[in-house]
Amino acid sequence: MSNFTTPEKNAVDFYYIFTVLIICVFIVVAFVGNLIVIVVFFSTKELQTQVNYFLASLAFADLLTAAFPMPMWLAYRIRNYKPFSLALFKVWRCADLTFCTASIWNLCAISIDRCLAISWPFRHRAFLTPFRIKCAVALVWGYSCTITILITDTVVWKKRGLLISLLSYYIPTVIIIVAYLTIYVSQVKSRFEFSQRENIDVSSTNRTKQDIRMAKYMILLIASFLICWAGHFIMGTMYAFTVPKLHPFVKDCLKAMSYLNSAMNPFLYGYVSPKFRVAFKGIFRRRRPKNSRHAWGQMSPARGAISQKTSTTKLVERPSTGSQESAV
Repeated sequence: MSNFTTPEKNAVDFYYIFTVLIICVFIVVAFVGNLIVIVVFFSTKELQTQVNYFLASLAFADLLTAAFPMPMWLAYRIRNYKPFSLALFKVWRCADLTFCTASIWNLCAISIDRCLAISWPFRHRAFLTPFRIKCAVALVWGYSCTITILITDTVVWKKRGLLISLLSYYIPTVIIIVAYLTIYVSQVKSRFEFSQRENIDVSSTNRTKQDIRMAKYMILLIASFLICWAGHFIMGTMYAFTVPKLHPFVKDCLKAMSYLNSAMNPFLYGYVSPKFRVAFKGIFRRRRPKNSRHAWGQMSPARGAISQKTSTTKLVERPSTGSQESAV
């Protein structure tokens, strides 16, 4: 009877093993995936466009998350929640918030850029100069570092967790949703008006398929963002008012889901771009990738591009799609 294991003990062992394994997978995928995006960006001049700087900044934030906060949290989990030294714990907490906030606001910057490029293409091209793009990237990182001050001993406020959630998650979430909804409405409207004005015969079936494909991609972007981050910041908001009674496994899952976003971003924003895929293949084949002549025609629905090679190709070149090359 001394070797008898209770069901509760088996459950605890399962939760522990599952959490450790899943975080190990997230670390490897996030580190390798974002590292490839960064290498491809800096090694391919064709990809060093203004808008792709936001994608490189996003990959850099997620790479740093996979390099330090995620392994530290994994070690903390393996130690059965036994704290590190106070100094190391503070460093981990600050780095975790800084890189996660930078990742979220880079996603927000990408959505704003797409919205401007499609809804106001001429203003977008005139306003977002190379200097302003770099300033915007610097502003994202400066903002993220400033938010970190709120969790240090510099700011002593019982409900500072609510303020952090508001500045790091709730505000950019609203901006992202509004931006993608604006993209969808503007793209559907401009495509219809252009086809009517130019008397281009685009069947309603094709338009419906394109609209559905674009809507699915945008829903995927928004849903993945919300699913990964909502639970983590909602829990942080709850702690600002009370101490919720949550199972440790639930807390682990919510934290793991926030790290999952760093592993998903390279695939959602980088590898869907034809030029990134061509550059990726070119690096592994040790040759310079060829320019994608029809990159706009092969872009994801999020840019509102049309992949047809018929007379409707004019739709791809219309001003409403913007003149800048996009990350996706």
